[in-house]
Amino acid sequence: MGRVVLIAILAVTLGGCFTDQEKQVAACQIESQKMYLRESQSNDVTAAAASISDVDNMTIICMQAHGYGYVQLDKRCPKFKSDNILLDASFSYCYRPLGWGARQVYNLEMAFGR
Repeated sequence: MGRVVLIAILAVTLGGCFTDQEKQVAACQIESQKMYLRESQSNDVTAAAASISDVDNMTIICMQAHGYGYVQLDKRCPKFKSDNILLDASFSYCYRPLGWGARQVYNLEMAFGR
């Protein structure tokens, strides 16, 4: 039993799962905002009609491409933005790893470290 606990603590310590997740959310949000700016400045009327909710959607897609799913299971994940309409994809707590192993480390980190 002690061996399992030691392995779990070591995995959480070395994994850095949530820290990596926070960095990835920031990187995806920056990339999504850049894409939104490029589209809104283009001559294409359809692209120029993009809204801020598109930035959130692009952020969610980017996070999925990097192995994180958008879920609002954590109580620290706001359910809505201030206008009570748009979801806010910029909060790290709104994501969790898609892979089984990474999700187990994430769950341990959330239970004991965050």
